Amino acid sequence: MPYRILCQLGCVAVNAGESLLVMGPSGCGKSSLLRVIAGLWTVGSGTVSGPAPDRVFFLPQKPFMPLGTLRQQLLFPTGWRQQLTGATVHSAQHDILISQDQAHNKEQPGSCVITMDDRSSMDQRLQELLQSVKLDQLLHRFHGGLDAEVDWASVLSLGEQQRVALVRLLYHKPDLAFLDEGTAALDPQTEAIAYNMVAASCSSYVSIGHRQQLLDWHTHVLVSNEQGSWSMYTVSDYKQRLVTGMNR
Repeated sequence: MPYRILCQLGCVAVNAGESLLVMGPSGCGKSSLLRVIAGLWTVGSGTVSGPAPDRVFFLPQKPFMPLGTLRQQLLFPTGWRQQLTGATVHSAQHDILISQDQAHNKEQPGSCVITMDDRSSMDQRLQELLQSVKLDQLLHRFHGGLDAEVDWASVLSLGEQQRVALVRLLYHKPDLAFLDEGTAALDPQTEAIAYNMVAASCSSYVSIGHRQQLLDWHTHVLVSNEQGSWSMYTVSDYKQRLVTGMNR
């Protein structure tokens, strides 16, 4: 079965302090392009360079909600587990993002024990982040606070799940973040708050979205044209093209 060309790109660069919004009709290859850039797909040809994988964060439209406590949801994918002697984080520092495979490897070398002071500081930070995304009610909605353990994918709405994923991003502070309609279930006011926090926490970020208001939180826009071709503009230039009817 022959491959279908999803996109043909020249050189597209997103430098530190810049952000890119990818726009286009459904089925044009936006999510596929983002997955290639994020290193999740390897089909095709070309070169993608960027920060180390452990400094990149990906927010899908439907976040993964593994079984576990609220604390584990907010720390995902950082690996940690409860032991009789305390909580263990499978990384040299508990605020460094590690891969999902590493997070599930209980024999990961370099594990370290979190002291009670460390955990108290971590919990305080998580509570502050929950409040910043208007999710602090979760601490009281379920018995146990951060230790509450329920089927999160069932009890949380999609908008709440997206805000949980946002807390994960804000906690880990990656160099580069990818948001594949990661705020699509949020109301405009909450989405604005979310992007202001993303901009303050990440050196750069790349988003997929359809709402025109997303232009206000990005410096550049990549727009799908016909037959897999794309055009890149500064947001100010693209807004001017929209005003004059030249949106292609």
